[in-house]
Amino acid sequence: MKRSRIPRPTESQALARAARRPARPAPVPALFAALLTAQTLRDREGTLLLACAIVRQGGAL
Repeated sequence: MKRSRIPRPTESQALARAARRPARPAPVPALFAALLTAQTLRDREGTLLLACAIVRQGGAL
């Protein structure tokens, strides 16, 4: 039985492709909603990441 080969990009190719088109930041209200969810679930790492994302967007905590 012959397996078909699925082409997968290397890490450097994936990073180069991601660097060509910067990701659009999420809107601040959506970040606040996700922050509330993370706090409700007591997800400390998620809370920290979302709080930092809100600050980078210029939102206020």
